[in-house]
Amino acid sequence: MSKTPKEIFLCLFLGLIFLGLPLNGQSSSEKPSLNPIKKELAEIRKLEFKKNVPSKDQSKEDFKAFISKELEKSFPLDKREGIQAGLLRLGVLKEKIDLGEEFVNAILSQAAAYYDPQTGTFYYLIHDVPADILAATASHELVHALQDQNFDLKTLMDDAEKQGQGNVRNNDRILAMRFLMEGDATYVQNVWQMKKQMGIDITQSQMYEELLISRVANMSIKELIQLMKMASQMMGQENDMSKAISQMENIPNYILKPLVMAYNNGAYFIMQARRQGGWKAVDRLYTSLPESVEQCLNPPKYFVDKDRPTHLHLPTLNYLSPKWKMSDSAIHGQLYLNILLTEQEVEQNEANLATDGWDGDIYRAYQNKNGDTFIILATIWDSEEDAKEFYASYNKALANKYPQREIKRNKENQLIFSCGASLGHGVMIRRGKEVYSVEGTSPQLSQKIMKDILREKVRLVK
Repeated sequence: MSKTPKEIFLCLFLGLIFLGLPLNGQSSSEKPSLNPIKKELAEIRKLEFKKNVPSKDQSKEDFKAFISKELEKSFPLDKREGIQAGLLRLGVLKEKIDLGEEFVNAILSQAAAYYDPQTGTFYYLIHDVPADILAATASHELVHALQDQNFDLKTLMDDAEKQGQGNVRNNDRILAMRFLMEGDATYVQNVWQMKKQMGIDITQSQMYEELLISRVANMSIKELIQLMKMASQMMGQENDMSKAISQMENIPNYILKPLVMAYNNGAYFIMQARRQGGWKAVDRLYTSLPESVEQCLNPPKYFVDKDRPTHLHLPTLNYLSPKWKMSDSAIHGQLYLNILLTEQEVEQNEANLATDGWDGDIYRAYQNKNGDTFIILATIWDSEEDAKEFYASYNKALANKYPQREIKRNKENQLIFSCGASLGHGVMIRRGKEVYSVEGTSPQLSQKIMKDILREKVRLVK
């Protein structure tokens, strides 16, 4: 599980506070008039509303029931334990947690509103905040309504779900869709807010655009939280937003970082698209969709020299049955591999360098009846140098993931090791631009699996 329920599009508190924007500081339960906002957004975004967009209040209790039901569709209860064990063994999770509970709590604490394409309605989840925050919340959700009425969000997200291979979740492709949709809404919301509050059109002022969009996109999560705390303190009162900000530090990075970056870095991606060819260029993103988060984080890899991801395949390994059963499989992409490294104590700048050359990956987790878990990670990189960088950084991550690790054999491009007491053995190999790791089985089985993996032919995408 690594995504929000696919049918809802959230407005988070993090999208409502930006450096330099004045807040009126007065809480209000009065909802803004939507018709003037719709008119202004249609003019900014150069799209027309084709029908009315109703808004409703929803209680936190009803919202919790809604997202829990949606979560069950993409993260079934009967598969959660196996998925969580696999992600913990992979290393994107630092410690054992209940991902379903953590995800629901994160969304409950951070969501200000959401748009539901199933009903064409947006729902307010906040009340105890300044009136201009309520208006900004409405502007964000109305952009989602514009997207839906012009591009059909539900169909786009359904198609993204289908990009997986059989039982393989394509988390990377789904998150790329979030970057597009939430980035578009966040960028337009900022254009609208600056026009309303300061009379500045940031689309005509690169200085302000860089301040609001580029600067925030380049912030670390820690820096962003500090910025939000400062802005909240300036409001001088405790409300729904200040409570949300105080809870951000408790959200696991596996959930928080993709959630935040879909808004802030997604807005940067939209800014780059608009600079390429105005709003028509942004519209074209919905028919020529980004195929990976890599393309969103590195816009030239979409707009200049399109770097399409390579789809890796793993052998069936039928001989593992019935002792071992596959419990999870996913394509993670550049961002989640970056999180994997940093969760295992690899320094952020090194993790960025080690994952910038991503070209494709696939992971599998297997469990036996005792609950033991082993994983396979296959990756491919843009160049041999990129593969070498990931190999070296992942080796550091392995040392932290398995503090009792014992090296059995360490030669160039091959590492054979014991993971530690009762954690099995592993082997990592680099072959040209490819890096593979098998972790958590017997020495004989891990090397047999690796030999089978290396027989697979990789079909590069041009």
